[in-house]
Amino acid sequence: MAGFDYIACRQLLAALKERYPVDVRFAVLPDEQFEAATDDAKSLMIQESVILSGEYQVLIIEDFLWVETPETSPRVNASCLRAFLHMGGVAIFLFNEETAVVNRTPDLDTYNAFLQNCRFPLLYQTPPSDPILGCRHVIGCDKGLRISENYSTLFSINIDGDYLNYISFPIQAAFKNVNTIVVGRPIQVDCGSRVILAGNPRTTRMLTSGDYWWDECAYHVFAGYNDWGKGCSVLLTGNICNDQVLSLGESDALRFTLNLVETLLAYQRERLGTSENKLHATDTPEPVQIRFCVNQPIPIEETRHYEFKEVTGKNPVGAIVNTSDEYAVAFLNSGGGRIFWGVRNADRVAVGVQLDYEQRDKIRRQVWEKLFTIQPPSTPTKYRVELHPLYDGTEEMHDLCVVELVVPAGKPRTLYSTASNDVFVKTDGGKKKLTLQEALEEDRRRRGT
Repeated sequence: MAGFDYIACRQLLAALKERYPVDVRFAVLPDEQFEAATDDAKSLMIQESVILSGEYQVLIIEDFLWVETPETSPRVNASCLRAFLHMGGVAIFLFNEETAVVNRTPDLDTYNAFLQNCRFPLLYQTPPSDPILGCRHVIGCDKGLRISENYSTLFSINIDGDYLNYISFPIQAAFKNVNTIVVGRPIQVDCGSRVILAGNPRTTRMLTSGDYWWDECAYHVFAGYNDWGKGCSVLLTGNICNDQVLSLGESDALRFTLNLVETLLAYQRERLGTSENKLHATDTPEPVQIRFCVNQPIPIEETRHYEFKEVTGKNPVGAIVNTSDEYAVAFLNSGGGRIFWGVRNADRVAVGVQLDYEQRDKIRRQVWEKLFTIQPPSTPTKYRVELHPLYDGTEEMHDLCVVELVVPAGKPRTLYSTASNDVFVKTDGGKKKLTLQEALEEDRRRRGT
């Protein structure tokens, strides 16, 4: 375990390895960052392209994300998690980052924005108008079932028939042979009716971070899931698999978590109509879910998979349409990606593209027509064209938007070209048109001949 001294759930890791092939990594890095890392660092990391290859069905994040912006985290970026879930994967976050939330590093709004962009359930937030200064999240407390006399936020949850009435039906199978789960400082989760772990129905109460009782939550929910798309994401608080918490009292948390993984995999097989958990790596990631504010930088860095283009001149429709197939070919040949017209590449600032209704309609129609000409043909529904509104404060700006084209990864043994037989690949600085000799060599390399 050299290099992985930070792991706090070693018993869970050992139990998972008895059932499944498991890879342990500290972080998921964009491919270009991985390639620039040292050999020692690479042994602790894994590339986004590998996670999105379809090889992995479950991604478990332990303890910390260290969220930086609504899109970025040094452990895994929101775009990667979105894409993994869009492929039908299961992502489980064992949350243990209350200190960051309490200390506002980042603030809870930013943290929840990241979770939302990943398609995860959110941490419950008290209303901004609440008179309790500084209180934003609430913590589970149970004096009657506490494990330690000194800490009422460290307590056991008793699992019985009454308790299971609070749990979402598809998840109830995870509680087979589970009688007690010990939690430590569980935090209220906002997940609607998709409940995985709740407090004791009659004895658990909620406490604000300012030590005030909070009785505004109808149900005390410490873990929930989101299955609104193809994938299934889980936010699980309470440190139930933390080795230290497991040592403090008798708990069936390991059995529950193993059951949960098995239950979610079965749930996904049923939802996706497959006999085995097979993810489709060529599925298109969804458009980004961020708010574009005029003259403000967006929370995404330009990389080989993200391209920014400011549109100048008197023909914005032509500027976008005429290069759309070139960028699509470049992304198809380079692992997929997206381009944003209306974002300045020098500083990531959203400046927008001036388009009236007729021009927007032309872009949607003519970009699709361009994409149809790419050779060999790719399924048209794999592409996405999204026009994002631009805001000035809270006001949506009239006829100003950011145009996003989302392109999937192409087949690894196929080299794509435009209708004029031009072959492009993506680089960190933009796109590159291959010479005839370069294209022939690249085609041979991909075919293995």
